[in-house]
Amino acid sequence: MGASSSDDFDDTSVAGRHEPIRLGGINLTSYLAREFDSRQEWVLMYIDLRYFRAYNQFYGFVAGEQMLKAMQLLLLAELPDNCQLFRAGGDEYLAFSTPDRGPQDAARICERWKHIRGQFYHEQDARRGFLVGSGRRGIGCRCPLVRLCVGMVSSDRYSNPSQQIADICSAAVATNSLARCQRQSTYVTEEQLIRALDQQDDASPAQQTALTMWLHARAPKGKVLGVIPDAALAYLLQVRLELEGYPVRLTSTAREAAHLIEQWNPEVVVADPNPVLDSCRFLRTLLPEPDMLLVMLASESDRSAVLEAGADLYVPKPFDVRDLLYWIERLRQSHLKAVDATPYSARPYAFTPGSWPSHKDNANPIKD
Repeated sequence: MGASSSDDFDDTSVAGRHEPIRLGGINLTSYLAREFDSRQEWVLMYIDLRYFRAYNQFYGFVAGEQMLKAMQLLLLAELPDNCQLFRAGGDEYLAFSTPDRGPQDAARICERWKHIRGQFYHEQDARRGFLVGSGRRGIGCRCPLVRLCVGMVSSDRYSNPSQQIADICSAAVATNSLARCQRQSTYVTEEQLIRALDQQDDASPAQQTALTMWLHARAPKGKVLGVIPDAALAYLLQVRLELEGYPVRLTSTAREAAHLIEQWNPEVVVADPNPVLDSCRFLRTLLPEPDMLLVMLASESDRSAVLEAGADLYVPKPFDVRDLLYWIERLRQSHLKAVDATPYSARPYAFTPGSWPSHKDNANPIKD
């Protein structure tokens, strides 16, 4: 596509040396527990690409997938032969190394990425080191080239890792967030994170935000129930929420949602139902406490109507998962409702187990 590099990859460079990249079929907790049980000493890496979303917008989905493939090949080439990647999201991966080589692996990955990424940009963009975006009325913006960021957590701080997965995930997210504050592809270890905490007064605003996020992440997390019929979306949300330390359960049916709400008592319910408004009202009637949060995902619904139906947060699709997590945590921390409407009074439903309530179940239905 753009400038070539001596670090260009071909698939044969790592063929046969590693297990296939894990794209699904196992949840995050199971993956980590299995890896911890099989390793006495370990370094967990949380790896992602900063500004990848902007790259996709400029160059398109196909080019973005090619960049991700090159990233995968780079990781497989540099990490130990017994390392299996776990894809936690669009451009997010988890991988394992060992304490004696972890920092060196991360340094090589970041250094090689600086040379590899040039082949995915037009020559002019690669030469000047940024993309030029344009908005309405001729407004221009400068968007940096994609950076590879690595957060690292090691076994020496965790005596019983299988029982400390939430803390380990929180530390991995925090070290990655601190790496994302840098102006180049780089890695951050948990030791560097702790030193940064000691020097927080001298940190940049972005670094202070990352450090504050880590401190909040170590506090107990509220349980999240996902009512998501789309299996791919449900899997993505589960992985990202578990990475942030949230206990998560998933269901695709209203009957199971009713049972889990009663038995498991979640703090947050994230739902992507159809029909939206009737389902929103029904779920609101199931939440016994006023501070339980109801987050509704929807493609084509009136925001005010969804909020009036009982939702605390309306998220239009498509959406960025990081934005969703930000708003969930913001609502949890503030305990404020996001309903800018008259108080809602739930109406009872004649509910048929195993299906979402239909418009016929409501004497005065509101059409979506």
